[in-house]
Amino acid sequence: MRSRLPLSAVALCLLLAGVLTFMFADVAVADTTPPVISDVHIDPKYPQDWEIVELYATVEDTESDIADVAVYYCYPGTCKFGAMTDDNLDGTYNYTLGAYAAGTIIDYHIEAIDEASNSVATPEIWFSIVSNISVELQLDPTTVITGNRVWANGTAIYDSNESTPVETSDVTLSVKGTSIEVTNQTDSEGRFNITFQAPDTADSYTVNVTVDNRSLSGSNESTLTVNLPGDTDGDGLTDDVEEQFGTNPLDPDTDGDGLNDYEEVYEGEDGYITDPLDPDTDGDGLSDHEEVTEGEDGYKTDPTKPDTDGDLVNDSEDYDPTDPNVQSPPQPQGDDITVWIVVVAVIVVVIVLILVALLVRKGKEE
Repeated sequence: MRSRLPLSAVALCLLLAGVLTFMFADVAVADTTPPVISDVHIDPKYPQDWEIVELYATVEDTESDIADVAVYYCYPGTCKFGAMTDDNLDGTYNYTLGAYAAGTIIDYHIEAIDEASNSVATPEIWFSIVSNISVELQLDPTTVITGNRVWANGTAIYDSNESTPVETSDVTLSVKGTSIEVTNQTDSEGRFNITFQAPDTADSYTVNVTVDNRSLSGSNESTLTVNLPGDTDGDGLTDDVEEQFGTNPLDPDTDGDGLNDYEEVYEGEDGYITDPLDPDTDGDGLSDHEEVTEGEDGYKTDPTKPDTDGDLVNDSEDYDPTDPNVQSPPQPQGDDITVWIVVVAVIVVVIVLILVALLVRKGKEE
């Protein structure tokens, strides 16, 4: 005959099982894990002067529902807070931080709490309102033969800060004095690389690169020297032509007068043909460069004539070498003469008074 457990023992076992079930049930549902905040960012990434700034963050909790997400932010003289909302019910919370003047620094942090009262906060984060774009430009090569390829490389950054690149922005390269214009874009690090063909005419060109990003624009320039094939010194004359004129193919300004050899042997911008082997073609004491530009005397004269205005006075000695009626400084007239007479009279009176005083003093001593 099998023995039976007393009813009291059965009841005790059932009671113990119920207590254990209740205890473990409480442990299973207890939530002590705070929410997780990730993917915190602003849009635009680098806000400009008075642009609206939107703040975004992903907030998730695998145990409980999110009860509240708020942002606490400060800018000079003011601190505020605001509730972030999950408008699309996808865990992405948003808040409009507002618009600020260029140069303003805003710092903020985000706090989130779930239905189980578990909370979490991000570290302090800051951003500034950018005010300008700085562009760095390098040409490779800087001296090239006509028609050859040139590379323009560089970087665009905000506020001269290397950690704030001007991303995915329009870049326009132009060569002044030509129809060359090439467009491109910066990459995620603000870098650009543009290839273009050098002009077909030998000369010195200014290459300009402009980077545009919304309301801001920045630019930089560099000089590109374009030479003819076989033009070693880049003065516009090929080496064989220099041999004909007797100029130095290794020196763009053989006579050192400030005009390059091409400008002297052909009618260039100044309209004169001068001797590339003589710094003073007409021998008037003024260099060819001094004559074709407004030099120290302030006049442009003919570098092939020692007396430009034909007044029989050498240009270097003529007060106005462009006017045959003026050879010396103008003499004082009218009121000017009166002033000089008064000045001289005052000087004479002063001298007389000094002499009288000396005579009186001498008489007293005797």
